[in-house]
Amino acid sequence: MNGMLVEAQPSNACSTVDPPPSGYSRPIGVWMLLVRRGACTYHDKVKHAQESNYSAVIVYNDKNNEIETMSCRGSDCSSLIPSVSVGKDDGYILRDQFLFNTGHMIFITDEFPFNLNKYLLPFAIVVGICFIIMFLIL
Repeated sequence: MNGMLVEAQPSNACSTVDPPPSGYSRPIGVWMLLVRRGACTYHDKVKHAQESNYSAVIVYNDKNNEIETMSCRGSDCSSLIPSVSVGKDDGYILRDQFLFNTGHMIFITDEFPFNLNKYLLPFAIVVGICFIIMFLIL
């Protein structure tokens, strides 16, 4: 999912939030909402964002860099928009450098970050075979 990031107003999204900017001329993908944690449940934050026509929510921890587990209980949890939690430093970087008015787009995926082992083992095998061939030739 790619799109543009908007800071929530109010910042904790514990009540109705301002909708995405209208009349934006660039292709944007979807609108995502950056929300400060605390004061209400994650369910309420995501629900308010969804009601204001956002497609995803990024909740940042404003106290420390711990990534909090977000949970939802109830029958309407499966109908909520995607959401993710980040630490304080990442939240501040997103807020200060990657909001929609900077022109940056945000890309969110459910895949794990780059796995070095996935590429390192085949590379080591190829290098090993090359050394064996060089040893046999010399």
